[in-house]
Amino acid sequence: MADPRRQPIKIRSLFLSDLHMGHKAADLAAVRRLLARYEFRNLFLVGDVIDGWKLEKRWFWNDDCQNVLSEILRLRRDERVRVTVITGNHDEKLREILPTVLRPLILRKFGLRIEERVIHLAADGRRYLVMHGDQFDNRLVKGSSKSLDNLWSWLTEKGYVQPINPRRVSEVASRKKRWSLRKSIEGGMPLLGQSFKRLALERAARDGLDGIICGHSHMPELSQAGGGVFANCGSWVRRDGPHHAIAEYENGQLELIETAPTGDTQSDLPRRNDMLGATVETYIRKLWHDRRVG
Repeated sequence: MADPRRQPIKIRSLFLSDLHMGHKAADLAAVRRLLARYEFRNLFLVGDVIDGWKLEKRWFWNDDCQNVLSEILRLRRDERVRVTVITGNHDEKLREILPTVLRPLILRKFGLRIEERVIHLAADGRRYLVMHGDQFDNRLVKGSSKSLDNLWSWLTEKGYVQPINPRRVSEVASRKKRWSLRKSIEGGMPLLGQSFKRLALERAARDGLDGIICGHSHMPELSQAGGGVFANCGSWVRRDGPHHAIAEYENGQLELIETAPTGDTQSDLPRRNDMLGATVETYIRKLWHDRRVG
């Protein structure tokens, strides 16, 4: 697991979000460097691990995608790391009926737990809601907090129904246009980021939890507001700036950690392609690419 040049930093848990595997801009070589830098017992992939929106349009799965996938499976197999995959909006097909039914099989065969949300008990006794965050999109656009919206939000977070993507409209026969929180923030609506944070903290508070660990907005942050902890893991789709993750240390303290982008440097980490990773890749391809329409 460790980078041979130095000993890994021992932590308790590592939270990564928005890897967007299958997106050509995903800096997955930097993900591997981060995984090599730390030694941990729990790995949470907090949504949008797979960029199904891109894979539906065209198949892109290079060595970096395969190496990260194989490394995650190796950590589970060889290091006994507990791996939890949280579903997001870009990999929302994991919320469909068949993938949901197959979750026990995936856990048994690959050791990957797939959930819509989990509650993480930190070493210091604090409890955190861990979810991607796209469940708040509809309320962000509508600006509503009525009882029906709260009920729908609760149902989506429990995995009983799929979140509604606001402004999803038909363009041509079978194509869909999807609303993106990140693009809206970058396009001149920065206040959406603060609204997202408020809704996330309200959700955690309603469940009597100490905070929330999420992704989705691609805006890394670790802060305390209104008595709750807000932790956003950031993303891995920018090559011109640092990437981020959330680390939990053995004493339960959280830290927003940073990794430099890969740029043009070549990775000296060994390739991790293996048969198990190839099997998961085949499953991913069938789920997103081979089932595409149009």
